[in-house]
Amino acid sequence: TFTLYARFAPPLALFLISSVAAGVIFSGTLMYRTFPSAVYVYLGGMTTLLTYCFVQLGFASAYLSVAALALYVALLVSYVRANHASFRSYNLRERELTEQGKIIQMLLNEYEEQGSDWLWKVNHKGLLRDISPRFAAALNASAEELDGMPLVDLFKPCSESRQLMRFIEGGRPFRNLTLPLKTPGAQKWWMLSARPESSNNGTMLISFRGVATDVTAAKQAE
Repeated sequence: TFTLYARFAPPLALFLISSVAAGVIFSGTLMYRTFPSAVYVYLGGMTTLLTYCFVQLGFASAYLSVAALALYVALLVSYVRANHASFRSYNLRERELTEQGKIIQMLLNEYEEQGSDWLWKVNHKGLLRDISPRFAAALNASAEELDGMPLVDLFKPCSESRQLMRFIEGGRPFRNLTLPLKTPGAQKWWMLSARPESSNNGTMLISFRGVATDVTAAKQAE
């Protein structure tokens, strides 16, 4: 049908038909671009069909059209190969990140269960979030009671607690900040270290994650 119509069609109509055919080939390539074998079969079939149609026309320009079609298909094949390589690389990175995340979470859980320190997290306002059972047990409280409480309220008012608030409000990391706990009975001290977590573009502080260590024995010895 294409060959019969092309023999009697005006040049402008033939140009429009060729443009539509190129668009159809490109659309099909995009649809199957993540399956190279399917794209190669599709392009091979379309190329063979269009080449036959162009040759049947018998025009001198038909052979130029065949050459242009071959170049166009070669470019599409290069695009599919590059896209497939990028797609595979992206999937491999995602799989590696997922596995790394699982390993890190497993190590954190093991540390939380067996370590002598406690992990803690606060939001950008300094309010406790994601309370672990061990952290709550160290304070003789439940996770529900501690959730949403300002971290600084766990400690007695002092220069170090004020410094803690300045670190959180300024979104700055800190290490080895020793503070006296608000606990009944004998005085206890915790040493805190933490670093901020920002949004993907780094413009917004999301939370602080840190570790707390009981340094009461060391403070008493001092």
